[in-house]
This record gives sequence, structure tokens and C-alpha cells, in this order.
Amino acid sequence: MKRICLIFFVFLGFMASSLYAQERQVTGVVTDALDGTPLPGVTVVVKDTNIGAITDSNGRYEINVPEGGVLLFTFIGMNPEEVEVGDRNIVDVAMTQDIATLQEVIITAGVAGATPRNKLSVTVNQIGAEQLQAIPATSASTALQGKVSGVTVVQASGNPGQQAGIRLRGSTQLMGDQSPLIILDGVMMEGDLADINMDDVENMEVVKGAAASALYGSRAGAGVIVITTRRGGSAAEGTTNIRVRNEYGISSLGREVPINMSHHFALASDWEDYSEFTKYAGVSFPEEYTGGQHPDIAGARAVQFSGYADNPFAFTNNHQERIFQDGTFYTNYVGVAHNAGRTRIFTSFENSANSGIVWNTEGNNRQNFRLNADHWFGENISLAMTSLVSQNRIDVADGRFTDGWGGGQGSAFFDMLFFDPDTDLEQDAPDDYAL
Repeated sequence: MKRICLIFFVFLGFMASSLYAQERQVTGVVTDALDGTPLPGVTVVVKDTNIGAITDSNGRYEINVPEGGVLLFTFIGMNPEEVEVGDRNIVDVAMTQDIATLQEVIITAGVAGATPRNKLSVTVNQIGAEQLQAIPATSASTALQGKVSGVTVVQASGNPGQQAGIRLRGSTQLMGDQSPLIILDGVMMEGDLADINMDDVENMEVVKGAAASALYGSRAGAGVIVITTRRGGSAAEGTTNIRVRNEYGISSLGREVPINMSHHFALASDWEDYSEFTKYAGVSFPEEYTGGQHPDIAGARAVQFSGYADNPFAFTNNHQERIFQDGTFYTNYVGVAHNAGRTRIFTSFENSANSGIVWNTEGNNRQNFRLNADHWFGENISLAMTSLVSQNRIDVADGRFTDGWGGGQGSAFFDMLFFDPDTDLEQDAPDDYAL
């Protein structure tokens, strides 16, 4: 019995020494691949085991690795690295930065330059050029639509090229101006965002809430939109980048609004004898009257006793079919970025037009010319210039078109809905606006 126990303990000792012989002590240094500096606090583990170590202040580590083991290096802000040890006793690793992680942690330079998000006292959302140009917008005023939570963008009128209303604080504010402060390339902007061409925009940052007043003063009480335009630094040094965009499209009415083709006014007893106009009770028409405006028409229409809108017109017209016509829109854009090292230049030109879909209006036409230049005289002295020349024409019709005929494409839409269906626009419209 004693001999069996002795043999058993000898066997266990042999197995332990055998397992110990299969482990290898591995040391090394973990550095940043960008500048070669040591990385303290890096977690080093043997993959699929609970064996681990952490690098010291000099980036050094020491760990026992079983034969055939694989070391896994992980660190916040760095891409994980896997290294097979093999027969080596020294394993040095250079870790690369995880750019995707850093972009979610750091706010870029527009609002609070390289400040960690959890240290900011305001809520900041950034939209890069790729997001802005995924679905090209006609102007900066509509580019935010559907891209930032909590931001409401409303097109106040149907006129092409007109400024959209932007709300960063919701719809609960009753008094005062609710428009956010616009900062374009570091300058408070007094103009219209509808004048800014989205092809020139590098990124947009949105600061929501009254806390933005801590950064920009009382004018930022309704929030801030910070816009940074492209510059010559977008091209690699010693190169020139040329960007061209041409867009053409056709616009039309998506669907017609259902209109009631009857009325609630009392009809004359002989109204069925007339097909050129609807004869109402209480209204006298001149002899040989065939419709349209006439100075000899007297009296007024009276609502029938029941009040129901169930009386027919003598004839009906589809005004929406006549007033809304297919329109076209196009954009021609060219941008040139040149990087000569100390001198960097970006210039662009845009020609954009949108005819709209309302008859007898010219819509919107816009031309933009931009020149951004930067020159470095030394490491600490530089000169920067930002310039924009913009011409934006919007057809909202003249004064003759405001008395019951509309005041632009948006007004024409609503006014048209209240025209009686038996109105003949070809006959009743003034001569200058005949269809």
C-alpha cells in the first residue's frame, strides 16, 4: 500500500514539472504606434484563459504564457492586438489608435475644441460632410431636417428658395424670437441660411438649449448652429482637388386636395336654364351675361335654410390641374481646393434654379461665389480670409397678384383652394395673368 502511494505522488510530481516546463515567461514593451511613447495600463491576457497582466508606467509587462498561447492587448482608444508568442521570450507591441471610438468621445473644434463630451455643459450634435451630402439639400436651412434629434425644420411657405424655420427648443416658447444664432466660420451671421450652398459646408454643429448662452451670450438663448465651410486644407499638400456636381430634376404635385364640388347657397328657380354661370337667388345678372366679372352684377348670395352644402354648380373646373404645372430644378457647382503648403485656397461657384410648380411664377434662382484663403507667415502667425458673394432671387409675385389671386407660390396654393369650382380662370383672370 505504501508503495502504491509513493508511486502516485511521484507521478503527480512528474506531471507538475512537465506542465511547468510547457509555460514560457514573456516580457515586452507596449507603445503607441503614432509617436512611440510607452502605454501604461494596457491589459495583457492570454487569450481564452484567466492569465493576465497590466503594463507599468514604462509600458513594460511580464506574463507566463502556456505553449502555443496567444497574447491579447487591449486599451481604451486603441485597436486591440493579438500576437502569437511561439518560441519568443520578448514580445513588443505597437498599438494603433481607434479613430471611430475617438470621434464619439471628442467634440471637434467648432464649439469646444477637443473637449470630452462628458465634460461639456451643453448638448452638441455634429453633422459631417458625408451626412450632409448623402441626400443633397438645396440650402443649409433644410440640411438639418431629419438629421438631428430635437431639431424641428419647417418650410413656412411653398416658395422655392425661401428660408425654413428652425427650432432647437421645441414649440413651447410663446414670446420673442425662437430662431437660433447662426455662426458661419466664426462670425455671427445676420443673413439667411437659404443663401448658403451646402456643397461648401465642411460640417455643422448644433448646440441645443439656453445653456449655449454660456458660450455665445444672450443671443444664443434659442440655441446655436455653427457652420464651418471648406478650405484649401481639404486637399493634400502640393495637390489640387476639383469637385463638380450637376443635378437636374422635375417636380410635380404629389397629390391633389379633395375639393367639395357643391355649395350651400340658395339657387334661383330657373338656375338650370343657365350653363355659363351658376344663378343664385338674390343676385341679379345683366342681360346676355355669360360669366366672369361684370360691374352690373347686383345683390348677394344667401345661405339656404338647411345650411347643407348640397346644391350643385352649373359647371365645375379642376383648378389644381390648371394652376399646378410640372416644374424643373437644377444645380451646377464647381469647387477647387489648392494646398501649396503655407498657402491654401478654396474657391467655388454655384448656379441653382427651381421653377416651382405654380403657373405664372418664376420660382427661385441663386448664384454663389466663395473664396477662402489661408497663408502662414510662420508657425504662430497666419492670415485667413473668408468671403461669400451671393445673389438669391425669389418670385413672390407683385401687388397685382395679391387681391384674391395669391401672393407667391405658397399663397397661390391656399387661395386656389377657396375658388368656386364654377370660376373660369381663363375668362375671369386679369389679362396680364391669363392661363
